[in-house]
Amino acid sequence: MVSRFGTSGEVEDARHKWDQRYAALSATELSEPTAFVASYLPQLLGPGRALDIAAGPGRNSLALVRRGFRVDAVDISWQGLALGRQRALAMGLTAAQIRFIVADVERPWLPQGPYDLILVSRFLHRPLFPLIKDRLRADGWLMYETFLAEAKTQPENCASTSISEHYLLKPDELRMAFADFEIIDYREIAHQSREDHHQRASAQLVARKRCL
Repeated sequence: MVSRFGTSGEVEDARHKWDQRYAALSATELSEPTAFVASYLPQLLGPGRALDIAAGPGRNSLALVRRGFRVDAVDISWQGLALGRQRALAMGLTAAQIRFIVADVERPWLPQGPYDLILVSRFLHRPLFPLIKDRLRADGWLMYETFLAEAKTQPENCASTSISEHYLLKPDELRMAFADFEIIDYREIAHQSREDHHQRASAQLVARKRCL
């Protein structure tokens, strides 16, 4: 496991917040990929390298390993990645199949590519957009889902928590940020199903980096 933590209080506060969040996840949130990722899994087949940004407990990362990818799962939370590592060990996976990397990607920082697939789920840090483009190989896949600014409904299991507007997309922002890619699918959903107790509006993007 690789650590790239800084020493600032803000980083430690963020890590503590997500450690607590991941420790309270349901069995489904720990083990099943998100509905968005699950819907595209039949179209994704390794071998290849995949990067899961803000991977949490590795629910999507492990699904990609099962599709034949070698995955780098990156998150700020020790707790989240420890849960993912426990599941990986129980599945008999090796470090050659999945690496769990503790890092503050908001530095901004990402592991060196190139990757055949980059996945971002329920996370937004706009300074990462150029790095994502750089780390993805030509013709590589990008899968990105996160919340939209007009969403006001809170998750049932986190009713007292709000998300800063800084971490919410504006309408069409995600598609425009990757307009230089080949857009395979883009949609904005008024609200999600009750899967994972999330009912926020979201944007979902599937795209491929164009060959130069």
